[in-house]
Amino acid sequence: MQDKIILGLLLDHEKLTSYDIKKIMELSTSFFYKTSLGSINPALKKLLKDNAVRLKEKIEKNRLKKYYSITKKGKKIFDDWVTKDIEISKIKVEILLKLFYFSKVTPEKKINLINGYLLKIKKHIKKLEQVKDHCLFNDCANKEQKDTLDFGIDYYNFVYKWFKNYINKN
Repeated sequence: MQDKIILGLLLDHEKLTSYDIKKIMELSTSFFYKTSLGSINPALKKLLKDNAVRLKEKIEKNRLKKYYSITKKGKKIFDDWVTKDIEISKIKVEILLKLFYFSKVTPEKKINLINGYLLKIKKHIKKLEQVKDHCLFNDCANKEQKDTLDFGIDYYNFVYKWFKNYINKN
């Protein structure tokens, strides 16, 4: 999936370094897909090997900079992926796995864990709303990217309300 995100970013930008890619992902896709240079660089190597991106090296301020850009083949790979039928994916949320086994945890510990989780969710929602406000003010995202932010905000609000109700029932 990392490779598809990179290809999508390269479609939006003429050229990017791996650091640029990481920074953009931190402000956009990292809310629903983990990002790190440790996963970006191997994905870029694979994309280079597959001729989906090209590399141009340049010396700037006495430092070697590696700029990546998308190729025709990369555009086709991205287009094939983004237009492919959408499948139902499994929910991979650790809290659900913990919830499954909460019968093995004392009620007090269960409530403390969930309350800690709820605080984290509130902070995350606030962060997403700040990104949304920034993008609305600076017009830095297209409609679909803004819709993705709305989905994330709605999703975490749902999770927050669900676990709040769960605590109240127990």
